[in-house]
Amino acid sequence: IVKRFANKDREGLYKASKIRYDSIKLSNEFLKIMTFRLSDGTTFLRVHKPKMYGDKLNQKRKIIVDTNLLQTKHFGFEVGKLKMTYRVVVPIFYKDKYIGLIEVGIEPEYVMERINKIYNLKNALLIKKDMKSVSIDKKKLKIVGKDYYLARGDELFQKYSDKIIFNKKHNHIIDKGKEYHIDSSLNLLNHKNEIAAKLLLAYDTTNNISEFD
Repeated sequence: IVKRFANKDREGLYKASKIRYDSIKLSNEFLKIMTFRLSDGTTFLRVHKPKMYGDKLNQKRKIIVDTNLLQTKHFGFEVGKLKMTYRVVVPIFYKDKYIGLIEVGIEPEYVMERINKIYNLKNALLIKKDMKSVSIDKKKLKIVGKDYYLARGDELFQKYSDKIIFNKKHNHIIDKGKEYHIDSSLNLLNHKNEIAAKLLLAYDTTNNISEFD
């Protein structure tokens, strides 16, 4: 794989990488991104979208800029050209020369799926405004508070997101005769340990309010 990347053999790199990509997806369906980028930041190959290449997102994608600059591994949540994902970016060297990087992205739903194995929760994803890529249409996102956009969420959050106080760890909402405990303390961090997004979790505490106090 590394040799094909170094030789800029896009077709050969795709064939070799697609096998790895499909194999990983069998064990983790939330893997959505596998991208090779050249040392100048140009997209050489998106294994998940092989016909989409040649673009350069250096200024928008801080994790790419820092990986190219420092030539070290970085990981964290970031909004890219397509959506918010947890990204692992690893530099690639060939014959001791830095030639670019590989970026792997996993959707935040992976976190929710693991949580929902224990609890059946309503949830929402908020993206911090200053972390949002200009590639995503602002008009489609609802503004929540001063600092966030509602990227997606259950109906409960669509209705009551404006009532959530983010400097409070816990909020309570009553909807259709049920009381929900809202936890807004789960922050999703970028590769610099800055808040990139939040996961909001709603517990139905109608029958046992004290359980979560």
